[in-house]
Amino acid sequence: MNRDPFECKNFTSTAGTDYRHNLTWLATNPLRMSFSRVNGTLTMTVRMPCGTLNVPSAVTARTLTTDPERLAETANGCSGTTGDIRRWTVSFLKSPLTYSLTERALVLTNDLGQIEFKQP
Repeated sequence: MNRDPFECKNFTSTAGTDYRHNLTWLATNPLRMSFSRVNGTLTMTVRMPCGTLNVPSAVTARTLTTDPERLAETANGCSGTTGDIRRWTVSFLKSPLTYSLTERALVLTNDLGQIEFKQP
């Protein structure tokens, strides 16, 4: 069986930027991302400070493509800073992503910014 490089992996955000400034909350209120197969589709699960996203995804050699039409969000009531974090994260994940994956780290980049993750 040919597994993609993300399947069964877990990551925690450590840093990031939105190309205007550092997103320090990615270290203090980290995103926790994991990948698994759901009904045969690679699915990214992202736990945010407020809510969870399930994002069907596809992987090529350098690109992680999400399916925004099938993105599922929990129905938590988020306001203030956690609401802002949630809105930014959803927007970021809806745009095409390029990635760099090493044994212990993942960097996701697109037109909105960049997020650095580590494996626990």
